[in-house]
Amino acid sequence: MSVPVIVKDPVVIRYKDIQPTEQITVDADLFLDGPVSPRVAVLDFEPASGALAPSARFVPPRGRAKRGSYEVPRPVSLDAEDVDTIATAVSVFGAVHKTITMFEERDALGRAVDWAFDGPQLLVVPRAGEMANAYYERDSHSLQFFQFTVANRPGTWVRTANSQDIVAHETAHALLDGIAPDLYSAISPQSLAIHEAVADLASLLVSLRCKELTERVLADYQGRIDDTNVFSGLAEEFAIALDPERHYLRNLNSGVALPDVPDHEPHELSSVLSGAFYRVLVHTYEELRGHAVAPKALFEAAGQIKRMLIRGLDYLPPGDVSFADLVRAVLAADEASHPDHPQVRTRFVKECLTRGIVPTPKALDVRTGFTHRAVREADIPGLIASDFAAYRFAQRNRRWLGIPPDTPFEVRPRLDVTKKYYHRDGDSMVREVLFKVSWSGTEDNGSAGGLPTQRRYRAGTTLAIGLDRPAGPYVRALLTSTRSQPDRDATDAMLKKLIEREQLHVSAAPVSRPSPLHGAIEADVSSGVLRVHGMARMLHITAGER
Repeated sequence: MSVPVIVKDPVVIRYKDIQPTEQITVDADLFLDGPVSPRVAVLDFEPASGALAPSARFVPPRGRAKRGSYEVPRPVSLDAEDVDTIATAVSVFGAVHKTITMFEERDALGRAVDWAFDGPQLLVVPRAGEMANAYYERDSHSLQFFQFTVANRPGTWVRTANSQDIVAHETAHALLDGIAPDLYSAISPQSLAIHEAVADLASLLVSLRCKELTERVLADYQGRIDDTNVFSGLAEEFAIALDPERHYLRNLNSGVALPDVPDHEPHELSSVLSGAFYRVLVHTYEELRGHAVAPKALFEAAGQIKRMLIRGLDYLPPGDVSFADLVRAVLAADEASHPDHPQVRTRFVKECLTRGIVPTPKALDVRTGFTHRAVREADIPGLIASDFAAYRFAQRNRRWLGIPPDTPFEVRPRLDVTKKYYHRDGDSMVREVLFKVSWSGTEDNGSAGGLPTQRRYRAGTTLAIGLDRPAGPYVRALLTSTRSQPDRDATDAMLKKLIEREQLHVSAAPVSRPSPLHGAIEADVSSGVLRVHGMARMLHITAGER
């Protein structure tokens, strides 16, 4: 089905004078009024009554047509002061699907993401209420998009569901929660910042898929992307409505380093990581531009960055991870697939050093593509199919997998995936098994505020097993999460702020249901040890109060 989606941001389409929508292909086995598909369901509520609003009507294919469509009685227009609610519902539906498709393509994850919640559909609420915000929430299985009036223009509404940047950002939060669910309750500011950085980068990469927008920007700026904020600047309409002097919510084209964010606020901290990826994108594009026309070079550069980032997420070990953990996962995934082409990895390492993510290149070394007795002798089909066999494998190899002695551990569902890789001598399909194991550890809690002196954190290991060699299974990568003293200090500082703001809700009993208090972070105390839940609830599109 072809669905009209608002291009990037309403402000951008006006000042670039381009068509307000692009046609997005949505593939699904079933479509219903709403719009609704097996993966996504849009629920639009009337602000005044709270009742369900009229839905977009699905028109089945007729005659020789193979695809149906959604009726949009009043299509999006550059001249209109506002966007019709049904046009918004169809647009947000398409933008969510566009983002999901980008993550799940054969050359990225190569599989469908299982949501972190118990349910098949991600619920999308395009008019969730009146507030300058938007967020993903695991507990309600939903993306919530709010609307607000512009202070100096009474009667003018900004609807976050009409920004493809914001929709892609929040959808990426939901996808990352399915890929790396431990990040949702991680107590490390860098873990939370990874969520924000990945979401911002998803917005960037989704916007680079709009052909008319990229061609117009490249023509206006003589083929350069480092002289414009159209791609690196996110959510322009949203930001300008909050402050006319502010031209974007965040700018990925920045040189922010770790020492520049001493308070470890996750939104600001994310710019360290997203900025590194953006600079690598610019360098890769400039290199490719010497061999191809600008639009094609930009498309290829964006594809390389997409593959590095998303494949790296699959290799990320479970637990409270750091920027260095993610960077190692990204480098390992890329090196395992392209060992003879280190150019982009070299640029990325240089950016990480410049931004203080690691002190030396050696800190990012990961051994890839080697054989090991544990994998060579393993019953791979049994390992994939049987939880018992997987547990026995981890128990026999716990030292190699980094599992501490006498520590209970959890084996995650194994992922048997075949991904597409591009090489100069032709494309290839590589089958790999992702084996992940996690465990809980305790550390000193220096956050004070009357809280216990000990707290829990999560750690884990990812073992990527390659099945594409005639000689048999081999290790594509083995990565174990790390936790340093600076990570612990940053957690202390973050928890102190939550206590000061009365945003940490501590229960004496284990938490079984989320708090109805918006913005509150749940925690419980068991055997004198603090355990925090749902820290990612503080990750909404703006860093202010919800």
